[in-house]
Amino acid sequence: YRLPYEKGTSAECVQGNHGLFSHNAINTTVQLFAYDFSLAYGTEILAMRDGKVVGGIYTADPIEDGTEDDSATQSGANMVTLQHTTIDDQDVDADGGKKTTYATYLHGAKGTITAAVRAAITSGAVIPKGTAIMHVDSTGVSRLNHVHVDIRPDDGHGRPNNYTIPFVFSDAGGDGVPTSQHYYESQNVKVG
Repeated sequence: YRLPYEKGTSAECVQGNHGLFSHNAINTTVQLFAYDFSLAYGTEILAMRDGKVVGGIYTADPIEDGTEDDSATQSGANMVTLQHTTIDDQDVDADGGKKTTYATYLHGAKGTITAAVRAAITSGAVIPKGTAIMHVDSTGVSRLNHVHVDIRPDDGHGRPNNYTIPFVFSDAGGDGVPTSQHYYESQNVKVG
């Protein structure tokens, strides 16, 4: 994976795996392995890996856009879910088997899901890594402008499961696992 923002941009990981706010078993078992990167309002969120736009864990709709603004506090965030087009060494489920995976991108600004994403819904085209998906905001249950990303294995029925699995970033240095209160410079080259 590449970090979900443009090459040369540095962002703070405000919450990593097993985080204090929501990525933990106290608040949810769904998001144990997830990252939140703080970015300025309106910053483009880029695809971390190639994928097709599909329905997500929260909705059968391929995208949620235009229903949330940053005044909502108890509802879902504007989001996009991509189904990865290949299976790689990171796509390991809790049972040890490799599976198709899905990336969930949350907290997008109202009305900013890109034309490339909208076109891919009907055409079935692959969104290449580095494609702009939407813009950062603080929609849904959120304290600040940021992008939340997580990876979920297939549930056996062609949809994301209701839990996350570990994943790493090739551009996060060290072991590829971003930690809270550290900044990470992206190498994700914007395409399109």
